Amino acid sequence: MVKYKHLIQTIDDYLTKHPINEKARNIGKTGKWTTQTNEKGETTHTLTYKDGTTLTFKEETINMYGKEEQVPYISHLTYGDFNEDYQLHKGEEFFDYEKMFKDLNKEDLDFFNEYTSFKMSTLGMYLNQYVRGEWDRDDLYNMIYYQLNESPVKDMFDKEYLKGMKSLGLTQYLIENNDKYQNILNNTSLNGYGDFFTVREVNGFHDNDNLNKRIVKDKGYTSETVGCIMAENRGSISLEDEPWTIVTLYEDGNPANRGAYLGYSERRNEGTNYWEEILRPPNAKSERLIIDENNKIIIQRTYSQ
Repeated sequence: MVKYKHLIQTIDDYLTKHPINEKARNIGKTGKWTTQTNEKGETTHTLTYKDGTTLTFKEETINMYGKEEQVPYISHLTYGDFNEDYQLHKGEEFFDYEKMFKDLNKEDLDFFNEYTSFKMSTLGMYLNQYVRGEWDRDDLYNMIYYQLNESPVKDMFDKEYLKGMKSLGLTQYLIENNDKYQNILNNTSLNGYGDFFTVREVNGFHDNDNLNKRIVKDKGYTSETVGCIMAENRGSISLEDEPWTIVTLYEDGNPANRGAYLGYSERRNEGTNYWEEILRPPNAKSERLIIDENNKIIIQRTYSQ
C-alpha cells in the first residue's frame, strides 16, 4: 500500500512538474472563428475548439482617452458542463459581501480594506516583486521612495491615502502585514456563488507559470477581473502584438477557489469599483486546459492538489 501511494505521488509530481502539455496545446491548435449578427445588428465572434469548448466575444462601446471605441470582450464560456456568461459590471451583484467576509471581525475587515487600498495601487505591484523573491527589502523601499517622492505621479499619494506614513514606514507596514493579508485570502472562499470565470492579461510568463507546464502558480498575488473589460490592452481580436489572455474557470465547490473579490474594498476606499477584481493569494495553483498559441489564449481552472 505504501509503495502504491508512493507510485501515485511520483506520477502526479511528474505530470505537475514536467512539460506534459501536448493535449492542451493540441486542442489549442484547433480553434476556429465564426461570426454572427442578430436582428438588432449586434455582432458576436465565437472561437470553437475540437473538444467543444467555446469562447464568445461581444463588443461594448468604451470611452478611451476621450474617444469612443468598440472593444471586444469574452462574454460567454463553455467547457464541458461549465456554461457561463461573463459577470460584466455585475461583481457586486454576484458576490455577497457579508457572506464572503463573514469570518472577519470588524478590526480584521478594516485592516483588509486598508491594506487592499495599497495592494491595488502601483505600490502593490512593487510588493509582488518582493513576495516573489525578485526584490529584497531595500529594493522595495527604494521603489516606494521613488514613487512617493520623485515620480511624475507622486502627488497622487496624499497624506490621507498614506495614513500618515512615509516611505520607510509604508515599506515596513506592507512587509510586516503581508502574512496577515495572505492568511485572509487563503481562508476566504469563492464558493457558494455559482460557477464563474475571470479574465487576466499578461505580456509574459514567469519560470513557474511558463507554457511548458500543466500545473502553474505565481509566487506572488494574482489579480484577475471578473467583470470589467481589458480595454486598454485589447483593441481587437488576436493581434500579434497583444498580450496573452488567461481565462480561469471557478467551478463552484472546488476547494481551490480561494481569494477575495476586492470590489467592496475599492468602492469603500475610492468611491468607485472599476477593476471588478478577484485577488488570489501567492502560490495559488491553476491547471492548464487549453493553450492556444495562435490566438494567445489560455483556458485553465483553479487547482488544489
